[in-house]
Amino acid sequence: MGAGGRFLREKRAYYARHGLDIDVVYDLDRANDQNEIEALLACDAIHLSGGDTVSFLRRLKRSGMLEPLRSWAAAGGILIGTSAGAILMTPTIALHALFDGRRPEEIKDATALDLVPFEFFPHAHAKTGYLTELVSYSARNARPIAACPDGDGIVITGGTVECIGDLIWFSDGAIIEPPF
Repeated sequence: MGAGGRFLREKRAYYARHGLDIDVVYDLDRANDQNEIEALLACDAIHLSGGDTVSFLRRLKRSGMLEPLRSWAAAGGILIGTSAGAILMTPTIALHALFDGRRPEEIKDATALDLVPFEFFPHAHAKTGYLTELVSYSARNARPIAACPDGDGIVITGGTVECIGDLIWFSDGAIIEPPF
């Protein structure tokens, strides 16, 4: 088992320590039958990993899993996202463009899971220009934006938003106090 297998073992062990079973691996790049979909949605939690957000969203749509995941999470399923997986939980993946040196408006067909009323940007401290770009985008965007450095994040339970660490919120072209 290579690096991917080690990552999976580490994640399974981590979630098991918190009483969550994530034993199902669901491959978006192959046809999965109804039993595999049901097994995934029967897990205690589903972990959406990092990677290329645009490709991840395309694969979710192509596999037909975007709506089942949205419905499952909206019905109380525990959906956990890191990096790209976290961006996918928002209304749009437009902020992914900043990783490629593009403007968010350049991302087409960007509608994501739409589980939260804000956009999310991980790795905010990886490049000094990101904060300036987020301020600028927030002036052209109606939704608030949450950005965080690695290791920080957001937990949403029953509509309550809890910020873990040093999140920065943007709206109307400025850094703001957390809106939640």
